[in-house]
Amino acid sequence: MVAFYDRDNPCEKERHFCAGQEKELARLVLAMVRKAEASPAEIYSRERRIPVKAFVGEFIAGALSGMLRSLKGDFDPEEGISVHIRSLPGE
Repeated sequence: MVAFYDRDNPCEKERHFCAGQEKELARLVLAMVRKAEASPAEIYSRERRIPVKAFVGEFIAGALSGMLRSLKGDFDPEEGISVHIRSLPGE
């Protein structure tokens, strides 16, 4: 169970909502859904997966897809892309 809603009986317990608290309930559910969403980008370092939240993954995927669409070549970013970045000079 995600939360308890009773429009007639207010309750002060955590995850209990009543009439007038619909927006708070919606925010809780939305936050839980966003947390559970898979990120469109996966990042690995030394074979270890680095956790990426959906928002950050969308930002990375959108930025890279936008840049790669301007390149000429026989590939489709919609099919998925693997990008490998070597260590940068001076790091």
